[in-house]
Amino acid sequence: MTQPGISRDTARPAWRRWVGTILLVIALGYLAYTLRDEVDEMQAALARISVAGFLAATALALVMCYLKAIYHRTLLSRISGRHEHLEAVVPAYAQAQVVRYLPGKVWGLVHQANKLSSLFTPQQVMLANLLQMLVTNLMAVGIIGSILAAHLTGQAWLLLGLPLTLLVVEALHRRPVLEQSIVTLAMKASRGRFGTQDLARTPIAPIPWRGTALLCLEWIAFYAMWLVAADGWLAMPDLLLLGTWYAAASLLGIVAIAVPAGMIVREALFVSLGGLSAYPEGLLLVLAAALRIVMTLGELALIPIALLVSRLGGKPGARHG
Repeated sequence: MTQPGISRDTARPAWRRWVGTILLVIALGYLAYTLRDEVDEMQAALARISVAGFLAATALALVMCYLKAIYHRTLLSRISGRHEHLEAVVPAYAQAQVVRYLPGKVWGLVHQANKLSSLFTPQQVMLANLLQMLVTNLMAVGIIGSILAAHLTGQAWLLLGLPLTLLVVEALHRRPVLEQSIVTLAMKASRGRFGTQDLARTPIAPIPWRGTALLCLEWIAFYAMWLVAADGWLAMPDLLLLGTWYAAASLLGIVAIAVPAGMIVREALFVSLGGLSAYPEGLLLVLAAALRIVMTLGELALIPIALLVSRLGGKPGARHG
């Protein structure tokens, strides 16, 4: 099943294929040049990987992905006003996150809209994805910026940006100004067409505490994943700093929309950024590759688990929402 009016050619035009190919070539060339003398360091880093740490990190990646899906379900509930029979949201979101690795991010969104077409309009699904991207990236900018600014300048007071970031995110959750502004802008730009007028009629509910708590738990799971994946490699402060550099690379990698899930580009950015803190490039690449596998496995594992939970939640007498 495909969305009306959307074909593979229009969803992934030729320029995106060319740009994606160019970005991949540049990233691979950069990595090859940077790591030409790092073979020994990479072999030593590979030898440090433990099965127990890898499995524990994958479990934490699964938790992180599940928290993202729950936050997404919360957004859809707020946007649509629907509070029951939401068990299909998490499986559809989980599948969409994996689909984006194949033909790209746009098709992940189309897949999710198709899966949820009996519950939500495509406009609601698109708005939920957009809002999740904006709020999570706003929080990411605050957290990453505060930690790296404190590290690079040696000024610990810059870590006050962490609680300030949480206050801003909580304010957005309590007062849905951002959501309403985006809906209003979309309605004006489209002159009320494409379902934007109906979207604007639904009041958006505030969510004190819960939304911010879910996002905080995501970050806790992310840093815990780094600590267990590279346990014994470096001291804890170094691992937390590397996790922040990786998050910064992921944030910058968003601009590579032509590359499915920012593949290779994110790793190249991480090696470049982490090198600013004088860590060996070989170590950085092995860590980046290991974490990419861990997070991909976490996303894949979420699909059957989400489907199982969905079926249990969809039984008669089960509570929904």
